[in-house]
Amino acid sequence: MGVTDSRVDAVCNIKHGRYIVVEEGSNPSSDFFVKPLLKRLAVDFTCYQQSDAPNISDIENSILVFVRYIPSKWKMFVDSYRHRLAGLVIFIDDDLFDIKVLASLSWGYCSKWYRFAYRHQSWLKQKKADLWVSTPYLFDKYRDWCAAGCHLTLIDPVSPYGEDDADLSLSLPIIFYHGSPSHRAEIDWLLPVFESVLQTHPQVTIELIGDDKLRRRCLKFPQIRVLHPMSWLSYQRMLKESKRLIGLAPLLDTKVNAARAPTKYFDITAAGAVGVYSDSHVYRQLVTHKVNGLLVEMDQEAWVAAITSLIDDAQQRRALLAEVERS
Repeated sequence: MGVTDSRVDAVCNIKHGRYIVVEEGSNPSSDFFVKPLLKRLAVDFTCYQQSDAPNISDIENSILVFVRYIPSKWKMFVDSYRHRLAGLVIFIDDDLFDIKVLASLSWGYCSKWYRFAYRHQSWLKQKKADLWVSTPYLFDKYRDWCAAGCHLTLIDPVSPYGEDDADLSLSLPIIFYHGSPSHRAEIDWLLPVFESVLQTHPQVTIELIGDDKLRRRCLKFPQIRVLHPMSWLSYQRMLKESKRLIGLAPLLDTKVNAARAPTKYFDITAAGAVGVYSDSHVYRQLVTHKVNGLLVEMDQEAWVAAITSLIDDAQQRRALLAEVERS
């Protein structure tokens, strides 16, 4: 048993066989990480929804992969049939196993992460579940997982959008930040940035995803539109149907953000946009400053300057997009 960094050679170390992926509907965790890895392994895999009822006759001798969460019916299934499975895996792309991280979240997120992930750690180790993680931060933090006789593997993200989806059209002055409810602090941090940008560039549209509370907060800015949260498949379709100018990926220095993966880079490039990214270890993995995006410290004035410079400088935008297309 041991530690595997997928950037070295996960294909040689991860078990080969038939895989069963248990996921919560179509979701970015599967599409950025789990499915690309299994496709690279060239193994047969079948996706089940968490609500599906497992049947051992369909799953026997397969390797069962839980994407983030462990539903109760599937846990009971493993309790009964672990000896008839070829393997067991839990994949996490957030720090689901640290109670301090959970405590920093909203009640809804904290409750979900606790019920479907955090409280199952001992059970997973008892059942000899391998751990797949999405970031070097999680990889280093959970090295002791191997002490339980299991494998730890780091998986790099892969864009689920396809090579032909990028459109370099720059005609729509849309600036977007598509953060989930777990990014509420980043939205709060960005609102003063948006206000400053709109004072000098009132022609742009700013696009967010949020609830009615956020929509009410933004009513005084007619240039800010707040989209209703949507499914992962609807989000992918929406990104590709209309292109955007600048995508934002701020990250405040919090426990939950320490474990983030740089997947917003793929969202931004799929939208045909150039990106302004937090200058953190998360985005330095993929972004080189002023080559394929801008890395900016988490200072609001610096972000205003970076965003407005991109609005005003079409040549810089084209150069950044051209490099993204080449990479």
